[in-house]
Amino acid sequence: MTHSAVANAIVRDLENDHALPGPRDGEIHSLNPTWGRVWFTLPARTPDELANALLSKFDASRARALEDAQTLIAVLQGAGLVSSDDDLTD
Repeated sequence: MTHSAVANAIVRDLENDHALPGPRDGEIHSLNPTWGRVWFTLPARTPDELANALLSKFDASRARALEDAQTLIAVLQGAGLVSSDDDLTD
């Protein structure tokens, strides 16, 4: 399954972090450097590809990188900022 940022997502650069207002939940989602790396690696990436992007920049275990990628995807999907190819078949 691949995931993509939604077309109308607005990203604010805050020097070391980025902020994304969630269209569905109205909250501001802060992206630290790790989560920012995942966000800017989108669109159309699998969790494994996103974990690889994290491992190319950060010293972490594969399990931790995959967990971080999956957590961010879940949070941002809930906020309406990321869609998956499964969303197209629902």
